[in-house]
Amino acid sequence: MDISNLITAEEVNFFYEKLNKYYAIINRNLSDTVPKVVAGNMIHTYYGNLEKFFQDAISENLESLTLLEEDPNIERRRESLKDTLEKLRKSNKILQTFSF
Repeated sequence: MDISNLITAEEVNFFYEKLNKYYAIINRNLSDTVPKVVAGNMIHTYYGNLEKFFQDAISENLESLTLLEEDPNIERRRESLKDTLEKLRKSNKILQTFSF
């Protein structure tokens, strides 16, 4: 079978150029993707290790949990200041009813 009359040399060159461009694009995409996959894998591994580190630190050392609690003196002071603020607001409301 003679294929010379089915496709011309220009068409062969055209398809050859298109295939070269296609493979160049695929090569570039793969070149861009591989570092992204590696970096993503490294970040995922680091995150997993970091999460495990904090979970172990919290579960092994209960003292670290007390560091997250508010100091009782500060809590009492905050409650006292809230009460004072509420009293001042009520007093201000009463004083606003009087005309001077």
